Amino acid sequence: MNFGARFSEFGMTGAVFWICQILLFTIGTGEAAGEQFLDLLGSFIGAENTESSVLKSAAGSLLTVFGLIGIFVTGLVLDMIGSIFFMQEMRIFGGHISRNIDWLNNMTEKCSTAIARDYQVFQEEFGDKNISKKYIYTRLLDPRFHYRRFRLRSRYRHLQTFLLSYIHVYSANGTSDQLTDHVHVWRTARAISTALFIVAMEVIAFEHFTHLPDETPHDSGPMTLIIYGTLFALSAMLTLKSYNRMCFSLFTLSCATNSHQALSK
Repeated sequence: MNFGARFSEFGMTGAVFWICQILLFTIGTGEAAGEQFLDLLGSFIGAENTESSVLKSAAGSLLTVFGLIGIFVTGLVLDMIGSIFFMQEMRIFGGHISRNIDWLNNMTEKCSTAIARDYQVFQEEFGDKNISKKYIYTRLLDPRFHYRRFRLRSRYRHLQTFLLSYIHVYSANGTSDQLTDHVHVWRTARAISTALFIVAMEVIAFEHFTHLPDETPHDSGPMTLIIYGTLFALSAMLTLKSYNRMCFSLFTLSCATNSHQALSK
């Protein structure tokens, strides 16, 4: 694991999250609240260059350290949360498996029983291409279908880890830089999309809970829904597009490694 690269990713994703929070609590909560927040922040960090400026004291340095730690911890937490679109990621992964069954069949037969079983279950779930469009739309309304897919999450992680390990062990040059870059981009995009999704949920919460009980509700419902829909679509696009590119590299390199192994024998 490249700790430098991982900490850079944590810093970037944590910074994106807190920038979104600052924008939400200033611009998103109204001009008056935003102006009060900025004035309070400016007086606290000593923007007026007074002698009691906190940045000129040891407390300022300590605050800076706590801020940096908070940013990195936030990035770490976002990465640990994982993808909120993992069901769609699993569907993309299953689609790549169904398109590569010719060489995956031979490769998994030589592996442990656990991996072979995981592959078989995934192939049965995602490999049926003869189903009608009517059935595809009907099963989306069936909770049992989604629960069955949800139970495959451990098999999905096993197969993905197996392919990454297979490339790392058997590839002539180890893990490809291209695959490593795609994995880093996917993990970063996944964390940023989680941050955007949290902000989208906060937008809805502010719309419904920031006015008093006897106050007329905000007349910005359509705009709130537009902001929420835009953030949600952007978060999904960031995750799924980057994950699909990573899967292309993962399966292509796995196929090339498997072919190289066969030729070597």
